[in-house]
Amino acid sequence: MHSDGQANRSAKKPVTNSKARNRQNEFNLQYANKLPANDILQNKDGILPGKLKVDRIWESATNDWYNLLVFGDNLHFLKTVYLNQDPVIKDKIKGQVKLIYIDPPFATGEHYHANQGQVAYSAKRVGPDFIEFLRRRLIVARELLADDGVIVVRNAFNYGHYVKIIMDEVFSQENFINEIIINRKRKSMGSLKKYEVVYEYLYIYSKSGRYFFENQWVKKPLAKIKWTSFLSQEERNPKERRVLGLTFLPPAGQHFSLTQEKTTRLLKEHYLRVKHKPSGAVFYYSETGNDERFYKTISTRGVNRFKYHDITTETEVYGVREIREIGKFQQAKTNEFKIEYLTRDQEKVTNDWRDIPSYTDTSGYPTENSEQLLTRIIKSFSRPGDLLMDFFAGSGTTAIVAEKLNRRWVAVDMGKLAYYTIQKRLRQIEKSKSPEQENKPYQKKSSSFLCCTLQNNTTFDSKGLDWLTYRIFAANLFGIDLNESTQTDQPFDGYLHGRPVIIFNFLENPSQKIDLQFLNRFKHPQALCLLAPESAFDFSTDSLLLNGQLFYFLKIPQTVLEKLPEIPPAKLQKAKGQKLIHDFDEMVGFHVVKTPLVQFEVQTSPPTIDLIVKDFKSLDQNSGKKQKVQGFAALAAIFIDSNYNGQVFRLEHCYFTEDLFPVLKEKKKSKAKIDQYFKDFENESLKISLPVQVKAGQTIMILFTDIYGNFYKETVTIQ
Repeated sequence: MHSDGQANRSAKKPVTNSKARNRQNEFNLQYANKLPANDILQNKDGILPGKLKVDRIWESATNDWYNLLVFGDNLHFLKTVYLNQDPVIKDKIKGQVKLIYIDPPFATGEHYHANQGQVAYSAKRVGPDFIEFLRRRLIVARELLADDGVIVVRNAFNYGHYVKIIMDEVFSQENFINEIIINRKRKSMGSLKKYEVVYEYLYIYSKSGRYFFENQWVKKPLAKIKWTSFLSQEERNPKERRVLGLTFLPPAGQHFSLTQEKTTRLLKEHYLRVKHKPSGAVFYYSETGNDERFYKTISTRGVNRFKYHDITTETEVYGVREIREIGKFQQAKTNEFKIEYLTRDQEKVTNDWRDIPSYTDTSGYPTENSEQLLTRIIKSFSRPGDLLMDFFAGSGTTAIVAEKLNRRWVAVDMGKLAYYTIQKRLRQIEKSKSPEQENKPYQKKSSSFLCCTLQNNTTFDSKGLDWLTYRIFAANLFGIDLNESTQTDQPFDGYLHGRPVIIFNFLENPSQKIDLQFLNRFKHPQALCLLAPESAFDFSTDSLLLNGQLFYFLKIPQTVLEKLPEIPPAKLQKAKGQKLIHDFDEMVGFHVVKTPLVQFEVQTSPPTIDLIVKDFKSLDQNSGKKQKVQGFAALAAIFIDSNYNGQVFRLEHCYFTEDLFPVLKEKKKSKAKIDQYFKDFENESLKISLPVQVKAGQTIMILFTDIYGNFYKETVTIQ
C-alpha cells in the first residue's frame, strides 16, 4: 500500500464541487480490491440498497420529522438513502445532511466487549481490507452531505495516516479543514523502544469550501489570565479617558482602544481597574465608594473569581468611586497610576482538544464517545435544526448530544447491542447531564424517533448450499444440540434448553411459508422451537400459541443466508467459534437476533393488568466471559405497547433492569451479592403491574430484550 501524489503546501481558496472532483485523483492509495468510485455508486460492488421496516416508534409529540435509528449494515443504508426511493426517507436525508460524525473501528485486530462481557463490535478488519471498507462508505456518504456539509472522522495512530489520504482522495485536499488531537481512552502499552501514545485524531473535511463554522471558547486557567493595557497604535481623538476620577492620556503615537462609554461600563463590571505602581495598591469601582474593606465584599470564588485571581489577603485593595477618596492617595501624581484591562476569561479552542475527555463510560458499551467531545463538534459545525448523521453509531453519543442541542439526527449500527443501547439512552435521556450545565440533569424527554430494521431487497439464491451444511450451521448459530428423533409422528432435529427443535428445510421448498396452515401440522406435548429463514415466517411475533401448542420462532436473516454459499462447507460444519470470513463473522456475532425463550402470562385485574414473567433464557453465547450470564440476570429491559395497532410497536412503557430488580439500585452491592440474588430468583416469577387501563379486545405487545441486544416480542389480546 503506498501513496501517490504530492501535498500542495500553498494556501488555496475554497473550490467548487466540480473543481474538487477534478482534483480528487491527486491523492490516491493503491492496493488490491480497490473499486472505482462510480462502480460503488452504481452497486457494482454487489451491495444493493435495502428496504426500511419500522420496528418501533417513540412519539413524544406530533411531528413532521422523526429522528431515525437504523439496525443494519451501514453501506446498505447509505446506498438506500442515495437511491432516495424508500418511503421512510425519501427526500428527507439525501443532500440535506449538514454534519456527519463517525468513529469507525480502528483496525486493532481485536473484539471489544461491553461491561457484562458481551461482544459489542469487531476491529478485526485490518490492512487494505479496512481502508477499502471505510473508503466505500465515505464515497457514498459524500453524496448524502449538503453542499455546505462537513464530515468528521475519528481514528488513531495505527491507520490514521491512511485514513487522511483516502479522505483527501474522496473529499479533496482542498476541502481539508482540520486535524484535531483528542485524548485516548488509555495510554498505549509502554515500550523501551518507543514513546507511549496518548492521543487520537479527528479528520475534518467539507464537501465544498462553503460550510458553517463557529469558534468555541473555553475557560482560561487562572494562570493564563493577565491584566493588561488596552492601548493600540496610532493617535486618535479624544485622547483622554476618565477612570475613577483620574484623567489618563495615552503615550505618544498610541490611543486607548476602548471608548469612554465602554470604559465606564467595563469599569463598573470590574473588567477595568487602576493600580498604583509604587505601592501596588489596586482600585476597583464601588458604588458605595471609599470602601477600605472591599476585600471582604468581592467574590474570590465562583464565576467572578477570575476578576480577582491575583488578589490575596496581603493585597492593598480598595473599592471607590474616585481614587482621591482614599486619604493617602489624595496627593499622588496621576502618572503613578496605570489602567489595567482584563480580557474575557475564555479563550478560543485550538486544534488541541485534550482539555476534555473523549471517552466516557455511562452506558456500559465499550469506547463510548464522550458527550463533551460531541458537543464541541456539533456546536462547531452545525446550527440548531440541522440534520446530523452517524453511521457507526455504537453507544449513540452523537444522537444523544444532537437531541440535546436541538439537531435532527440519523444513527445507524449493525450491532444488536448498539441498537438496544441507543434506545435505552434515549428513553433515559432526561436523567443524563445537561450539555450546558454538566452538574444538572437534562430533564427533557427525547423527541420522536423511529427504530427501523434494514432489509435486503435481493432474492436469496440457494444454489451451492446443501441441506446438511445448512442444518449444522443453523444448529450451531442458536446453540441447538442436534439429536434427531423419529420416535414421534413429527420428527425433530434436536433440543434447545430441553425444548424440541425443528429446522425447516427451506431448500426443499423455497416458496413454502410458515403460516397457520403450516403450523397446524404439528402436535407435541411440549413447546416447539421452529428455526427457519426470517422471510419464511408469516408472523410479526416471535412465538404463537395455536390450539394449545406453543411455538417459538428462531429466525435467520436473509443477509446471513446470502453469505452462506460463499463459505466453504467444511468451515460451516465446524463447531461454533470457527473463524469464517470477516463480514460473515460480524453478521453472525453482532447482527443475528437470537430470540430469547420467554414464558409469561398476563393477568387482568380491571382496570389494570399484571405481567407475570415465569422464565427467561437468553440463547446468546457471544460473551467474552467463561461464566455466561444466565436466567433473569440476562434480562435487560421490557418494552410495552398497551394498545398495539397490529402494525407499529410504540415504545410506551419501558422497564429496565434497574427498575425490575431492587438489588441493582443499591449503592453498596458486590458481584457476589448480585449473583446470589439472581440465583435465588430463578425459582420465582417477575411481576410487573402495568399502569394502563384495558378493555376486552385490546391488544398488548410486549418486547423482552436481553443484555446482548436480542429481543423477543409477543402480543396478548385482552379477553
